[in-house]
Amino acid sequence: MNKLTPLAILTPLILAGCGGSSGGSAPAPKYNIEFASFYVEKAASSNSTCSVYAEEVFYEDPDPAKPDEEPEVDYKNVVLATKVSSPSVRVAIHDANGRMIKDFVPGAAEWKNGKLSFNQSLIPSNGYLTTYQLLQRNNIVFLDAVSYQKNVLNGSMTFTTPPATLTQEKKCITSGAKPPTFTSKKQTFDDRGEPTGVFGFNTPDGNYWSVSPLNAELELGNKPMLAVRYDRHVDDTQDNINESEAESRYRPLQEYRFITGTNLGTKPLELKEIGDSNSDSKPQWYPPQDATIDSAKLFVKYSGYSYLWQALPNAPEQFSFASSIGSSNYYLQTEGTFNNWNFSQVDRVSNPASGIDATNSMSALDVPMHAPLELMACSSSASEVGTCLRAYQTPDTGNARIQRSFVNVDDNAGGQIRHTIYSKPNDMPGMFSFGNSVVDAIWSSNLVSASASLLYTSDTSVEDTFLKVHRDPMAIAQDDYNSDTNVDSFGFLVTDYDVKYHASTLDTKDYLLLDNTKK
Repeated sequence: MNKLTPLAILTPLILAGCGGSSGGSAPAPKYNIEFASFYVEKAASSNSTCSVYAEEVFYEDPDPAKPDEEPEVDYKNVVLATKVSSPSVRVAIHDANGRMIKDFVPGAAEWKNGKLSFNQSLIPSNGYLTTYQLLQRNNIVFLDAVSYQKNVLNGSMTFTTPPATLTQEKKCITSGAKPPTFTSKKQTFDDRGEPTGVFGFNTPDGNYWSVSPLNAELELGNKPMLAVRYDRHVDDTQDNINESEAESRYRPLQEYRFITGTNLGTKPLELKEIGDSNSDSKPQWYPPQDATIDSAKLFVKYSGYSYLWQALPNAPEQFSFASSIGSSNYYLQTEGTFNNWNFSQVDRVSNPASGIDATNSMSALDVPMHAPLELMACSSSASEVGTCLRAYQTPDTGNARIQRSFVNVDDNAGGQIRHTIYSKPNDMPGMFSFGNSVVDAIWSSNLVSASASLLYTSDTSVEDTFLKVHRDPMAIAQDDYNSDTNVDSFGFLVTDYDVKYHASTLDTKDYLLLDNTKK
């Protein structure tokens, strides 16, 4: 698509809360919005204190004479962000059926020094806050928008803008969660006289495995670690044992121990064997028969963190139960397809010592009937522009907490709309009007791609993470995200480590996520 002149810009973000007042009547609660723009730099000491939103590592060319050596890091590019004092953006308020009722154009009274502030009462119940970018040349438009229903908004928000021309002297943002300092370590295991196995450390930040009990390598952070010993497959090697495929293969867990960095040293590390306690056991696992399973894993919760315990197979098999973990701390994570829905699910195992029978677990769920994604004509009471997305065939009665709908529409003449909507469950979400006849006419055009996701959970932190993970700062900084249905164009300004950490905590939080995607 040709690049046009920006008339506006979009995005949604993190929520903090409102300030109060001492004495007198409390001021009307407001939404306070700021904007930031991503940019890419080579990592250096000069930007080492900046918050990092994504990174890309480049390696030196390998030495042909040493083909087995690990490649050396040449340099690393990092995505940083800077506050934008004069954003060229538009922020709109839409009502429940997508009618635009307010448009905060640049220069409006509500804008001061690059910040937008307005009373929360301006957004009606079930209405939306929409941030958007509009590029227009004559009758050709490109509109990119993200809309959030009022129930997910909360106070202060920082949005990112599209790639912008920034000053040479940029002041990077330094706030936000940053990774701990990791130290490379090696640790030998006590193998009980039998060196065959997979030895390693599972941590909330990553897993480090070795096919030898001698000098197993790891990156030591600031969290407890789960030291493990699994059975080894005949094709396991040191070159492939840390690949994702190896982690997803079923392998019996024989020994374990939760440790901290103080337990590491020159003395071989002793682990607990499954069976050391009379309450330990090898219960039976029965996988789902009513769904196609791509992945099944057990996780355990310890000190508030999530740890991989054991991958499970697609056939009945035994798994390891250690009573010292606590019966309430085992969680089953499954991913696959059910009735044409792609799904990922985490369920706390109610009584792991008695086994896990997931034979008909999916059929017992109350989920709507899948339908092919398509744009359809609908009444003006559902959509101001008379167009709705058929997200699924029957209304949701299972009390999904939030729905993400994404549409990418092309009029085959250079015009395009790219829109993400976060809302309450809706099998026919209406498309929005933007007060522009050229834009609104595109809704009846070709649906290039779309997706609809339903999140079921009672945990507000799962919803908060769901709102943050649809991101790709590197692609946004390089203006290369347009075709990705999983990217909220100008998404939440959260650091790379913050997103990865919160995503890892989902391994021990109950939820079900359904996804229907058209590409």
